[in-house]
Amino acid sequence: MIRIAPRKIVLLSVIALLALLLAVQGLLDSRSGGRVLKTDVDIDLMVIGREGVPALEVRKSGDAWLVGEQGKADTFVKAEQWTVDRMLSLASTVKVLNPVSSSGNAERFGFDTALSLDIHSSGKKVRSLSIGKTAVTPSQSYVRLDGSSEIVLVSGDYRTVFDTNVETLREKETEPVQGPEEAGSEPAPEAPTAQ
Repeated sequence: MIRIAPRKIVLLSVIALLALLLAVQGLLDSRSGGRVLKTDVDIDLMVIGREGVPALEVRKSGDAWLVGEQGKADTFVKAEQWTVDRMLSLASTVKVLNPVSSSGNAERFGFDTALSLDIHSSGKKVRSLSIGKTAVTPSQSYVRLDGSSEIVLVSGDYRTVFDTNVETLREKETEPVQGPEEAGSEPAPEAPTAQ
């Protein structure tokens, strides 16, 4: 007969119990997994609304993206492409993690100062989001989808990305760096060599 020390029996029992708990948790998580809402059309306009401030439009014009105040054509400037790409990524694919509240508690989740985001393609609104505050985990946000009163937790920091203005989104121009020959100056003298 094989004799196992009581200490090893306890250790093996704890390992078996933890493995069982991990398996059960994995099973439960897979059932209540989030859903992914994708927009299968090309987005060409995003309208970001904030209380007390004119709405901001981010619109496609040819190959470039422009940003400006809604209704004021003279305010539109070329937008920074990497920022627009980040916006498009969040707008086109919404990863819903969990429902949080079916109604009420709007202030608790930041909807008293919510941003509105309307996403358009070819002149038609394809999605509407109301963006509350960023969750405790910075890469998650509270959102209401397409006019629903249900508050859901989504993956992505929507508040930080979409709470912006023309100056922040404006394409930054950089001056090319000139070498000494291009700037019209003399080349630097060579360092003396030791002999």
